[in-house]
Amino acid sequence: MFCGFTSCSSFQHLSCFSHSLCCFSSGGCSFVIALRYYRHSNCRRRNYKSIILCQRKTQGQIVFVGAGPGGKEWLTWAAVKELRKAQVVLYDHLVDKETLKICNKQCEQVEVGKAIHSSHDNRVLQKDIHDLLEYYYRRGKYIVRLKGGDPGIFGRLADEIEYIKNFGGRYRLIPGISSALAAPLLAGIPLTHKDWSKSLTITTGHDLSQLDFKLLAKLDTLVFVMGTRTLSEIAQRLLENGKSSDTLVAVIYNAGMCHQHEDFGTLKDWALGNLKAQFQPGTVVIGRIVKYAFAKQGDVSQ
Repeated sequence: MFCGFTSCSSFQHLSCFSHSLCCFSSGGCSFVIALRYYRHSNCRRRNYKSIILCQRKTQGQIVFVGAGPGGKEWLTWAAVKELRKAQVVLYDHLVDKETLKICNKQCEQVEVGKAIHSSHDNRVLQKDIHDLLEYYYRRGKYIVRLKGGDPGIFGRLADEIEYIKNFGGRYRLIPGISSALAAPLLAGIPLTHKDWSKSLTITTGHDLSQLDFKLLAKLDTLVFVMGTRTLSEIAQRLLENGKSSDTLVAVIYNAGMCHQHEDFGTLKDWALGNLKAQFQPGTVVIGRIVKYAFAKQGDVSQ
């Protein structure tokens, strides 16, 4: 059985579904009630569980768009044009809300981000995002999947593309400015240098068990995205594998926003807890190249 179904076609008006499966036809469309449930947006739990799949002859189009590192001024012109055309925007939690004002008034906007401070019950699962993409696609909608930074860098893009291919959907890709590249530059840090930084490694601090710290400790410049919560352990692991204790570290918070700010220290500072990362989005840069962040205060020492 199901409850809360209204005649309105907007997904936001669905209330909740039980865990049963039901199929029926209406108006030339075949509907399938999914096994999980969805709650109205006014409910306390922010839950985009899935849903009704409508199989229409008119299929939609999905465009993956990179929103850049912060405010709407970092959008590409291609991204702006796609947002203006969108009928539905599925956007990540970190996307600046001013960016969404570019959309037309009829555009349906659904937040599907995985905020790091959310409880497990309130998080949107990757499976839910997949279901939403298919739901709107089968309704013939022009969908923009708006991801922070560049959609192809640690944004689960491959998972979503694979799902779209499996149900026979069409998609396009619009690059964005990745925070891994933009955040250091906005803090005054070039990521390469002919002497100091001949190699650049971008990785994630989300799951440190997957990283080879013996290898990382030998590299010139490291950039960690999603690394603020694990920075103390990152510093300890690098020191254990031979990285110099006076290696400079910069953490850039809210890059590209009006409230961007930075913290600086050494690996030893972070490892010993003399400095503690703030519980907010940030990009971590480790290496001698961080010295360039101090160029505004004085000369960069050779």
